Amino acid sequence: MRRFDDQVVLVCGGSGGIGAAVCRRLAAEGARLWIGYYTGREVAEELVAELSEGGCRATSIELDVRDRSSVDQAVKVVFSEDARIDALINCAGVTRDGLALGLTESQWAEVLDVNAAGSFRLVRAVARYMMRKRAGSVVLLSSVAAQGPGKGHANYAASKGAVEAMTRAFASELAGRGIRVNAVAPGIIVTPMSDAVRASSGDVLKGEILQGRFGEPAEVAAAVAFLASSDASYITAQVLEVAGGFKV
Repeated sequence: MRRFDDQVVLVCGGSGGIGAAVCRRLAAEGARLWIGYYTGREVAEELVAELSEGGCRATSIELDVRDRSSVDQAVKVVFSEDARIDALINCAGVTRDGLALGLTESQWAEVLDVNAAGSFRLVRAVARYMMRKRAGSVVLLSSVAAQGPGKGHANYAASKGAVEAMTRAFASELAGRGIRVNAVAPGIIVTPMSDAVRASSGDVLKGEILQGRFGEPAEVAAAVAFLASSDASYITAQVLEVAGGFKV
């Protein structure tokens, strides 16, 4: 039996680089997938078609993590269709890099709203349904920037630091209802989000990584799948770094 057979999993930000890899990994392990997207409708629908051809039950669903009503409605649809939500994975995130003294109010607010408040809205909405079953697993995406931000990452680092604190807080509040909450903190992964930094400072950055290379989305997905699965049944309130030994 595969680890996610008969499990219903909502993956938000599923049309992104890491999100798509997470969907492929969970599909291969038997999950019934709901792929949340906001701007990537076409990519999400292509991913649904790909996974469906492989035998996975996958559905795309529009979901704006900045909007509480959008989050609540999407989660309600998932539960009404499948009568359960076994795991939530949140990969939705944005960057608006710039030196702290030059950041605009909107650049600060948008990153905190999507990355931090978006995670809060999702966990709160999904947890209400998980509590009915007294079981569930949540995995949020943080970043090594939360602990070792570089120049130009003040807003992003703050948002991911909030995600890590939120992970521990939700884990404490929900443990009594059988719900585990953990996070994965990737380093520099080969995705469109890291294109600019890899192009400008790739060789220098590799010198700061013990394994001497950038990570692949599938490697992050493997860690996410582990934490979401019953293999991690005695793990909660943790942040698992997947960064190749990045010296932050």
